Amino acid sequence: MTQKQAREIFDLFRKMGKLLDADRRARPLTKAEFYLMNMLYDGKPANVTVLANRLRVSKTTVSKLIHCVEGKGYVQRITDSNDRRITYIQLTEQGKTLTRSCILSHKKSLVDMVDRIGEEDTNELIRIMNKIVEKGEKA
Repeated sequence: MTQKQAREIFDLFRKMGKLLDADRRARPLTKAEFYLMNMLYDGKPANVTVLANRLRVSKTTVSKLIHCVEGKGYVQRITDSNDRRITYIQLTEQGKTLTRSCILSHKKSLVDMVDRIGEEDTNELIRIMNKIVEKGEKA
């Protein structure tokens, strides 16, 4: 791959990210808050260390993020019944509702965008993206 190709691919991924994030302005969440809440959306409470590892940020950063969304009523802290030193974070009902809404909005934006290129190009895009993921996982 040439430097020009690498730069073009990088720029395209950045532009795609911006297009997919266009609906984010309508959300009452920052991108980081959404990522955090999306990780908790599966219903499994997680502690600060697990969240920091998943988000690839420091525990201090995650703690600040949790504090912020906790203040908005989107997450709550749960103390482990067997070990009071352990605290888990989970979404509140309000947090689940908001996260679900954001996910659906994000999916709709993606569907709207991909619908414009047609089924054949969509299938080609899926094929190429799967190939990139497959090669990346083997590296």
